[in-house]
Amino acid sequence: MTDDSDAERSALSACFPTSRCLLCIFHVQQAMWRWLWDGSHHIAKDDRQELMWLVKNVINAPDLENFHNEITKLRDNSTAKSYDQFMK
Repeated sequence: MTDDSDAERSALSACFPTSRCLLCIFHVQQAMWRWLWDGSHHIAKDDRQELMWLVKNVINAPDLENFHNEITKLRDNSTAKSYDQFMK
């Protein structure tokens, strides 16, 4: 389990070619929070917490059915829809 480091994942894959690489939930959420706060993405300060909550609900879905429901909520959310770069 790693963060989103290409070098780390490549090294692990080279040493353990049959292993499965997983992303750490903490690091995924940390990367999303940093992305939301990056001024170049023009996410309004008042919208960041709502968008983060939507992403957390997707990440922490307990099963596939809930995951799909949370993805639908995220895609249908008016705040999320207002940011094209967020929905990509």
